[in-house]
Amino acid sequence: MLPGAIYGADYRTLQRNALLYVQATEVGGTHPAMIEAMGSGGAVLALATPENREVGGDAVGYFQFQPEETLSRTLHEGLNDREGLERLRAAGRERARQKFQWDAVVDAYERLFGNIRK
Repeated sequence: MLPGAIYGADYRTLQRNALLYVQATEVGGTHPAMIEAMGSGGAVLALATPENREVGGDAVGYFQFQPEETLSRTLHEGLNDREGLERLRAAGRERARQKFQWDAVVDAYERLFGNIRK
């Protein structure tokens, strides 16, 4: 049974203790929840969109919505690979720390806006 929407402190607790976070959206750009999951140390499995690949790099597992590679099969394989999950947890946490800290994001925006003005 799925618990429904979870907010506040319970959301953070669920995120920190989840075995696997699945980012299945096809549109929307950079998803803060995916970055939060990476930063909290959760293993992340994401739909292989260009946006998700840009955010996750090599620190995320990917799947396609195609008959030959279903989410169900990918989940089953991923959940049975504990070493792989631990590798994704560590890699995701490190990628979030390196690329998505506020100072780094603000610096990137300042460079972008500075280049626009030139």
